[in-house]
Amino acid sequence: MSKRKDTDDSSPQVIQDNPIPVTLLSGFLGAGKTTMLKHILENKAGLKVGCVVNDVASVNIDAKLVRNQASTDGGDDDGDGPNSDLFKLNPDTIELQNGCVCCSVSEELAGTLFNLLQICDERGDLYDFIVVESSGVAEPSQVRNTFQDLEDEMHPLMERITLNNMVTVLDSRDFMKQYNTRDKMGSRPDLGSFREAGAAEASYTPVVNLLVEQVEVADVIVCNKTDLINDEKLSLLKTLVATMNSSAQIIPASFGNVPTEKILVRFDPHAVTVAHQGIEEEVKAAIGHAKRQKLDHQHKHGGTNEDGHGHGDHKHDHKHDHDHKHDHKHDHDHKHDHKHDHKHDHKHDHKHDHGHVHDENCSHDHEHGKEARHKDRFGIASFVFSARRPFNHARLSEAIKGLNVSTVEGEQDLTSPLRTVVRSKGFVWYELKPKTCYYWSHAGGSFEMRATGQWWAAIDQSQWPTAGMPDFVAEDMSGEYGDCRQEIVFIGVGMDEDAITKRMNVALMDDKEFDEFKKTTWPAPTLPDIGNGQV
Repeated sequence: MSKRKDTDDSSPQVIQDNPIPVTLLSGFLGAGKTTMLKHILENKAGLKVGCVVNDVASVNIDAKLVRNQASTDGGDDDGDGPNSDLFKLNPDTIELQNGCVCCSVSEELAGTLFNLLQICDERGDLYDFIVVESSGVAEPSQVRNTFQDLEDEMHPLMERITLNNMVTVLDSRDFMKQYNTRDKMGSRPDLGSFREAGAAEASYTPVVNLLVEQVEVADVIVCNKTDLINDEKLSLLKTLVATMNSSAQIIPASFGNVPTEKILVRFDPHAVTVAHQGIEEEVKAAIGHAKRQKLDHQHKHGGTNEDGHGHGDHKHDHKHDHDHKHDHKHDHDHKHDHKHDHKHDHKHDHKHDHGHVHDENCSHDHEHGKEARHKDRFGIASFVFSARRPFNHARLSEAIKGLNVSTVEGEQDLTSPLRTVVRSKGFVWYELKPKTCYYWSHAGGSFEMRATGQWWAAIDQSQWPTAGMPDFVAEDMSGEYGDCRQEIVFIGVGMDEDAITKRMNVALMDDKEFDEFKKTTWPAPTLPDIGNGQV
């Protein structure tokens, strides 16, 4: 029997031993999220599931689909609000009314979730899980940021719920077609309207950027509609997705039919999931995976650990998960990127970029073996480009022309080895603003390079942690300029690693330029010995 406690306003509240785990369900328009949600609501295990659904259309189509499925009398449902017949079978579904969940203010999402908890309190029984189904154009990282901001603010809601895991549904038949498009979100009427407040910027977002984020910001990736493609195409899709997100569990499915226990995961305070990470951890996970892949290849073929490009992969295989936490303490300079991550610093020491959060999957090693075979078969691979000097502005601009990103005639280098790259991301040290760490992100026909914060080496040491520098930062301090570096993971099909590395090396400052940089632009800072995590 559930216990209750009286709150200050005399309303009953169910006593909780643990917060209710929240699963974020994401996926591009038409991928099959709502069909999967219906399966979850109809689960045979007797799980009590509350859910929040939303759509970017003026009428919430997803909610109506759930509503029609949920109706026990088979009648039509013309209601368009949370008090409608939506709840005939599952009265624990609430529509988020004011646009896309990732564009809505934190208070609105929090208020909607509070409404679900009120349902719990009124009947004296808790949900086992809550599912938030985002719209097809929602950025999962933005929804995650909302939960992290609420926790930062010590919002009372977060005493009762926690964002526990993140699930993405892919349309297996349509994914590659959408990935290769150069469309902007706002040019696609089928994706809805972007007129509401907070959504205007999203209209300029390339479709491929959203697809990539939905893949990379996920603990579980469901490759849906596998009945519509052959085994060859499914293997190619799974291999590409596994290279983009090495830590996710990939589940093939048809008609959104996936075992509920694969989607809804019990709360574990020690689990490390994407919900507790930020952009730095995601990049570093990909970098760590690429380095391990290279080591595995070298061991398989009897190669040496040194690759001749100064990467030294064997020395740092587990060090890079947490590289840019310093930005969290300086988010006032770059408010859009890192403010949400600082609260999770205490959790990160457990992760170390092993990329295996699904330990319960006993066939994990077997799956990695299959993944390696598929990579050999399709020529999909990844590697890390590393260097410890800035990029020259002009030569970097020329190198970027090798990526298949520009539609302007004459602005592409059709002979560049970078043409085989389908995804790249990482951290960049840039000549024009050398004290700023830049995030490099390229996917399909889209490319951007944006500031994320200052390097530790550029920050006044009075602002460094007084208790000593954590190991994960100390390990990245190397050479005259500490943590300043190039560290980019390249993912592609049939890539020539040596040729790409040579092309990127040409874009770096040469010896003469670097010497002049040290004399006139930024003399090397005097950095303390921070070995073993001590300042």
